[in-house]
Amino acid sequence: MMEKFSANLLLGLVCALSFGCSEKGGDTPPSLPDASPPMQDASPDADPPAANAVSVGSGTDTLELRVIVGAAFDDVSAAGANVYFDDGAGGERVMAVAGADGIVRFEECTLAGAGLVAYLDEDHSLASLGTLSSEAVTALIAEGYADSAGLLAISVSKRASRRDTVTLSGTIDGRMGQDRFVGALLSGVRSDSGSGGSYSLGVPRGEAFKMISIDIGRPSERTVSMRGTESVFHAWSLVEREAQDADATFDFSFSDTAVATTEFRNGGFSVPTGEFFMEARPRMYLIDARSLNIIGYSYRIDVNEAGTAVDYRGEYLEGVEGVSAYLGVYSFSDGPVNSQVIRSGLPSAGIAELAFLNPPDVIRPLFGQVQLTGDVIEWRADEMIGASVNLRDETNDLMWKHIVGPGVTETALPLVPAEVDRASFFTSAELDAAIVLCADYGRLCGRSASGRGFGVQVR
Repeated sequence: MMEKFSANLLLGLVCALSFGCSEKGGDTPPSLPDASPPMQDASPDADPPAANAVSVGSGTDTLELRVIVGAAFDDVSAAGANVYFDDGAGGERVMAVAGADGIVRFEECTLAGAGLVAYLDEDHSLASLGTLSSEAVTALIAEGYADSAGLLAISVSKRASRRDTVTLSGTIDGRMGQDRFVGALLSGVRSDSGSGGSYSLGVPRGEAFKMISIDIGRPSERTVSMRGTESVFHAWSLVEREAQDADATFDFSFSDTAVATTEFRNGGFSVPTGEFFMEARPRMYLIDARSLNIIGYSYRIDVNEAGTAVDYRGEYLEGVEGVSAYLGVYSFSDGPVNSQVIRSGLPSAGIAELAFLNPPDVIRPLFGQVQLTGDVIEWRADEMIGASVNLRDETNDLMWKHIVGPGVTETALPLVPAEVDRASFFTSAELDAAIVLCADYGRLCGRSASGRGFGVQVR
């Protein structure tokens, strides 16, 4: 089983490379599906209990699942996590504690209509399953929500705000570009973007990394349509940095650290039919298959006059130590609504036919309405694929991921366990929520689409 990595990981990076991008609404590109890098500090200090089996009631079903930490489906078990099961036949909530292998087992239960929520500690997000059935469990395992033994698996992610990071900041001496992009090329880093002559970058404490930067400017004359984007890449920079244990400053010049890039211009990708794709703006960039950070980007991308295909040109870094494979990210976005396809390898010649998903159409809650946990959330989707409701705080930190099986188009978030200190765990009373469709699930969702956002109040 491959790893799964975090949504919105590249949001700041892409915004830095796309003029006119705004933090909320506007020209906001899609981002990678949610997950987190493996975190080795997840287990509590005390020895975790043995795997726990709990009898729920008088049902005839049995549910066994594994709770893991972040992307480490086969390596890091969420030992000691509390898993709360709401039986489909009703009755009181039942709790089981994950053993050293992260496994819990609920016996004599009724799966039809059941749900559950897993909680490890305040440093990790909540994970839940909803609208369950025997068929949904089988389908989720088939789609990839499983460990190497084929057991149903859900993950709690290390919250970005709780990771042990230090800050590297400083000034940049380059051309008179309008913006700068600065990122760190190593697994598990959320890269930040710089603007003008300064930057700030959060990196894990005590880990060496490579720093990748682009000096970006605007073209003297616009040559793309209103749906297109174009920039001028004055220079790329690549700097090796040793591990740091405290905040530090580092001033550098593009002229001293510049590296050569390779051009890519190998065609484009087709524009699907449908109202969303007729209005949405295209994006294309390359990421390192290990760290998932940007290592190539299109400096010009536009839809042709007929509106049937996207043409792009870009640059990428080649021969970087530690980068063995590339992933191409192709997307359409209209504000927070987006559709994205990820393909292995560099762009191929010709017009690629990519199977973009139509974004889900949110039915409940109504536009502008705030939902409560426990209330029904409903949407419309064109394909029978799995989906999740992703909840984030005002800093875009993933707080909760609620997963449902293929074909399910309505669900309710379970009530937050009483054990969770709401005032400490949740940074705000209202969270930003989005419904995300996910197909071809592996380390990443090969195809994904997000609908409009809405607010959720936790109770």
